[in-house]
Amino acid sequence: MKYRIPSWTLTFIACTLWSTAFVGVKYALTFAPPIFIAGIRFMLAGVVLIPFAGFKGYLHEFKKHYRIILLVGFLQTFLVYFFYFMALTRIKASTASSLIGLGPMIGAIMGHIFVKNDNFTKRKIFSFILGVIGVTLVSLSGGKNGSLPEMKEIIGIILFIINQIGGGFSNVFVLRYKSDIKSGVLTSAQLFIGGFMLFVLSFFMYDNLTFVYPVKFYIALGWLVFVSATGFSLWYHLLSTRKESLISMNIWKFVMPVVGGLLGWIIMPNDSPTVKAVLGMLIVALSIFIYYIKPRNSNRL
Repeated sequence: MKYRIPSWTLTFIACTLWSTAFVGVKYALTFAPPIFIAGIRFMLAGVVLIPFAGFKGYLHEFKKHYRIILLVGFLQTFLVYFFYFMALTRIKASTASSLIGLGPMIGAIMGHIFVKNDNFTKRKIFSFILGVIGVTLVSLSGGKNGSLPEMKEIIGIILFIINQIGGGFSNVFVLRYKSDIKSGVLTSAQLFIGGFMLFVLSFFMYDNLTFVYPVKFYIALGWLVFVSATGFSLWYHLLSTRKESLISMNIWKFVMPVVGGLLGWIIMPNDSPTVKAVLGMLIVALSIFIYYIKPRNSNRL
């Protein structure tokens, strides 16, 4: 019998990888404007994945499913990351990673509303409530010395909420799209298309764009490309191929504020932990533990 990596393991790896992107993006922003970085990052990620998706039949697969690819590319890559990068210029890396943690609740609610047989249970509801409480505590530590965020940071929070709503709709479309579309082609094509839109937009937003940057910038960019290519490949494989539950997958997104916040504190000079943030992260970890302490069944990740 061929061994198959458990879905929860793949989900955890994807979320952990994504959590490292917060610090990488904040570092890259010291050299280049946000939308320009996003465009290059996702175009390269899409190109890198083409060999893994398979050269043979790639164009045929694209033509056959171009509607869902274009829709996901617009929602998941262009729209989501436009708001994501604009928000990240207004808040700290650790705060950004914590706000991304709101995504699990938004994604789970959308899964419950739009996807058949993707329902909440009392345990799931309690776990998500704990997760949101934990994320809120970390978010409230975003102001100076742990105070409430300033107006600039509040605008960033609003942009992140819009970001998560767009990503939630994208996941719903992929899960409900009853087709034999290959997850590798979907991931590669939608990343490139969304990245190309962002890249073109950047030339209307910024002046004097250049590709001449220090080696450190390209190291950070390379890591971001790897994170995007690997993370989205795992995520869309679980959605489009394994048809996993959005609710069960989204509980693991609470890992992102924990890992991302820790990395922000370690690497970024202006980020430091607060009591509220640490307490929030512990509550997030507890929410995941409570969700999975229940005996497993065939529908559980």
